[in-house]
Amino acid sequence: ATKPTRDLMTMLQIDYLDVAHKEGKTLPYEQKDIRESVLHTIVLNYGEVTDISPDIRLTFHNAGHIVGSTIPHLHIGEGIYNIAFAQDIKFARSNLLDPANCRFPRLETLFIESTYGKPQDILPPRAECEKMLRNIVNDTIKKNGKVLIPVLAVGRAQEILVVLENLMKTKEIPTIPIYTDGMIREASAITTAHPEFLSKNLRERIFHAGQNPFLSEQMKHVASNEERELIVQGDPAIIVATSGMLNGGPSVQYFK
Repeated sequence: ATKPTRDLMTMLQIDYLDVAHKEGKTLPYEQKDIRESVLHTIVLNYGEVTDISPDIRLTFHNAGHIVGSTIPHLHIGEGIYNIAFAQDIKFARSNLLDPANCRFPRLETLFIESTYGKPQDILPPRAECEKMLRNIVNDTIKKNGKVLIPVLAVGRAQEILVVLENLMKTKEIPTIPIYTDGMIREASAITTAHPEFLSKNLRERIFHAGQNPFLSEQMKHVASNEERELIVQGDPAIIVATSGMLNGGPSVQYFK
């Protein structure tokens, strides 16, 4: 795994134990099993070749999906056969990540997922989506309301936070509090801890300009039900909360 994948894996496994325990479910593993899996994790960087058996070499390529995501490429024998597994991939450059890299030396077989794979699955351009978000935020704030954005804690949340921070910096939306709830703070911390896996623009902002968007003074983490009640009753704000499908977590509490 890459370093971000190892860290995100650990965070999600620990969170699942907490959720399962609260729901009274039988735990499929324990904390000691998570520690054991981390100890047995071999960390690789993009482009680094390693032997996983006497005649199979593995190379990770950037998948552009979430921080640290990979397209594993297997080189079998002396080039007899080459296989790549492309799960979630993104070829467009995002605010958070560089696009996927599929420049393989050789490839005979490609396994690929099919989300948004139909001919009619054409997504609107990023600039158009950001303009729509800007308009929704401005219209809602004018009505003295609050913007609730349900998100996945890993990947989608960080992308949205960067977009919102950029819109505030360019004064396209009002400078108001952005409340993050759920595992977003932990996932953002892991993302920031591995800037070498981020897009060139974001990396330069963090390294050279000292402008880490996740540490913006507008970003405020929510840690209790009491805080949530105060936010709901308070002034206009943007709430970025899990879960992304409104099927659990704090986003449902805000929605209700």
